[in-house]
Amino acid sequence: AVKEWLSMLLPLALDREVCIITNMGAIDPPGAQKEILDLASSLGLEITVAVAYESSISGPENSVLWNESMGVAEGRSTYLGAAPIVHCLENYKPHVVITSRVADAALFLAPMVYELGWNWNDFEKLAQGTLASHLLECGCQLTGGYFMHPGTSVVL
Repeated sequence: AVKEWLSMLLPLALDREVCIITNMGAIDPPGAQKEILDLASSLGLEITVAVAYESSISGPENSVLWNESMGVAEGRSTYLGAAPIVHCLENYKPHVVITSRVADAALFLAPMVYELGWNWNDFEKLAQGTLASHLLECGCQLTGGYFMHPGTSVVL
């Protein structure tokens, strides 16, 4: 199902110069990166895919690295925030950003911080952005407007 959606979304996003930011990397963000690059290639699209994920919990200097082992065998995994996504946006100008486990609101807050040039010390803006992000992330579930499989009938 993910490949179906991305087959439709990637060309549209590229055409409109919109970066897709997703937490679909789960426990294997590099694997998801490869899948997306393969899909893009099969569609004749040339894209850049950045990956943000935890590689080590041994120290804060190693909390986000690219193309390093995630330590899954040891069961290490934490939720990332918006900063690693912003790092990807600033440094790689990607068409797609894939994360491992990430706070849901970070998927919305990161592009706000990046696009609006917010400072990480501007706590008022970050608080407002976090509130808006949480409402965007949960709004559909709260209002009953969320349905995972559009086009399929559901019998209640």
